[in-house]
Amino acid sequence: MLMNGQKVGYMHVLIEAEGKDELAVSLISRIRVQRAGQAVELASTVRMVEGRDGTPRSAFYTESMAKNRMRTEAHVEGDSLILISTGLNASDRRALYVGATPLVFPWRADRMLANAYANNDTLLTYRTFIPEMGTLDDFRVRLLGEEDLLLNGKHYRALHTDTRMSSQPDSPNEEWRDVKTGRLLKSSVNIMGMEQETEATTPGDAQTPPLAYTFDVIFQTLVKMKRRIPRPRLVDELTLRVVPRTGATVPAERLDWQPQQTLGPSEQGARLLRIQRPRPSASSYSLPYRGGDWKEELGSSLLIQADAPEMIAAARQVIGSERDPLVAAKKLNQWVFHLISKKSFGVGFASALETLRRKEGDCTEHALLLTALARAGGIPARVVSGLIYARGAFGYHMWTEIFNGEWVPLDPAFGLDSIDATHIKIASQALAGTSTAGAFLPLLDVMGKFDLEMVSYRSQGQLFDTPRPRVELHDGWVSSPEYRLRFQVPDGWDPSPGEKLPLEFLQVLYPRDQFSLAQITVRAFVVNYAFSLQATANTIAAAVGGFDSRQNVRVGGVDALRLAFTDPNDELPRISVLLLDGDTYFAFTVENPDQKEIQAFDALLESVQFDRGETQKGPGQ
Repeated sequence: MLMNGQKVGYMHVLIEAEGKDELAVSLISRIRVQRAGQAVELASTVRMVEGRDGTPRSAFYTESMAKNRMRTEAHVEGDSLILISTGLNASDRRALYVGATPLVFPWRADRMLANAYANNDTLLTYRTFIPEMGTLDDFRVRLLGEEDLLLNGKHYRALHTDTRMSSQPDSPNEEWRDVKTGRLLKSSVNIMGMEQETEATTPGDAQTPPLAYTFDVIFQTLVKMKRRIPRPRLVDELTLRVVPRTGATVPAERLDWQPQQTLGPSEQGARLLRIQRPRPSASSYSLPYRGGDWKEELGSSLLIQADAPEMIAAARQVIGSERDPLVAAKKLNQWVFHLISKKSFGVGFASALETLRRKEGDCTEHALLLTALARAGGIPARVVSGLIYARGAFGYHMWTEIFNGEWVPLDPAFGLDSIDATHIKIASQALAGTSTAGAFLPLLDVMGKFDLEMVSYRSQGQLFDTPRPRVELHDGWVSSPEYRLRFQVPDGWDPSPGEKLPLEFLQVLYPRDQFSLAQITVRAFVVNYAFSLQATANTIAAAVGGFDSRQNVRVGGVDALRLAFTDPNDELPRISVLLLDGDTYFAFTVENPDQKEIQAFDALLESVQFDRGETQKGPGQ
């Protein structure tokens, strides 16, 4: 199994006899990837049993991701498929109505494809069960003809097919099968902007070399932006241009959530998306909610164990005597943010009860736990999947909506009682089903389908709509309203016009002494997820052959590194002061200074001021 050409896992396919009358098809897979630098392993087993006449009998699915395990068993009863799923302290039983269309399992599906090929048919349709999703889906298979295929140094004559699910008609799964044996040789499907492939090989070769945790699914699915946004948690209004990628269209049904999120008309395929910070109304009821609707949003499920005694006790303890649902939800939101002390991408997808006990996880664990606690306290709640801007890109995120008479979003991963306008909602779900994969299904309509360009944003009453961050000069001070930074120009130095500087430069200052060769530069970068100040310093050290001195200092109330070195490219001495404020990396550097110019540099550093506005909580998603 490969993602973007990189091996991430393997899958064994077994076909076995079950007595005289049945056959079982098993798919045993293991995948190892990274999520924002942290290793995660997903192991799963699918086993589907059918009669030799192709009649579905039963199915079994189990998955293990990091520390989390779930199991689903299914069997046919009349015209329905009965699913029984179990997880931590929870179980779920539900029926999927099959209807008049016959249900087809894998062995029969292969026989149907072989018959279609033998009869020169070009189209095959059938309904099947997808254990990973816990759903039924209609497959439409187009037979595209025979092709020559070179795989692992061998030549094959292969039947090329294009399979589309009714739930994902824009995501074709292409397959190539040996025309002699019917064996699947290769498959390819684009999922969330990543090319996922399988290639047939031997069991030994599939596991050689051993799987490594090298492919990072978080970094690979980021939607990067050229125009970056400093301090995104303070953004009150954001306008983006949504530009569809080749062969795709803007998924309006996933992006238009009025009044907070409005998608404009198409202009040459692109559309403007305007997002505003929500302004919730006063609550219209007192706890607990007694309306007859929102039953799923008040109920328990395999992932959201709102009826667990531990969950009910925790909700009661936090809410206390509070009867306003919004005030109570905010109390729960802050409690979840502080309870999950280990902010980690390595958990996978834990249920609410697992998170309550382990106190670790990323945005999904925060969102599920807050949803469960709200329901346990009598507040209808649901999870929201979408995108959030951080460190130069939009990435997958999950948060919670609670009902106080209207749906109000809260973000427990960042401890936000009022979410900023860089949250892009894609779907809201009660997660009443049995599948963890189902929580990610709406993302398949969005990820990898478009790019985003910033048009403008408003933060704390100021509008920013220029191609680069604005720099202002006034009474000897340099200020950047976007970066919320200001510093004083040293005596005897002159600043440069900001609009003539390269994009990442806030300022370049020169001494008025015409014989001086010194200059001071101030640069700012909105960093990416992988950024580390320590790693940056190590990279500089390797490039310049080490430092003459290295000190820990403070600038503008922020911890910083002061590095002195000689650049081997021009053999000139430099002093650089590096710091990370929020998601912005600042580099103050004086080049070729004498003692007087070092004093001017130090005076500039002493004048540095940061206006942070509201406290920005949370380490990331």
